[in-house]
Amino acid sequence: MRRFYFLIAMTALVPASAIGAEWYDGGTLHRSTIREWTLATPQNRLATAADWSASILEGRIRTKRELHERAVQLRACVDEASAGGAAATSTAAELAAACAVSMGWR
Repeated sequence: MRRFYFLIAMTALVPASAIGAEWYDGGTLHRSTIREWTLATPQNRLATAADWSASILEGRIRTKRELHERAVQLRACVDEASAGGAAATSTAAELAAACAVSMGWR
């Protein structure tokens, strides 16, 4: 019985978002600065890029695979744009919007 209570207690320590989370879950960078974007995990950047991609391409993405491809493209573009010092005054969302335009999504 002690072991059961121990397992219940340990489960409570695991964030709900980690249980059964998909690759597109948990993006928290929608209003982030470039510094926050560059310091975030690749998974967080991908999940945020998935949210942006789904919003920008609303109705044009049919599958999770297509969403993943677009999110990877958008994350790469924002990563590349944020690597330069010129983007320091922009937000990650502004770079994502510029990337969407440059990729012909808008």
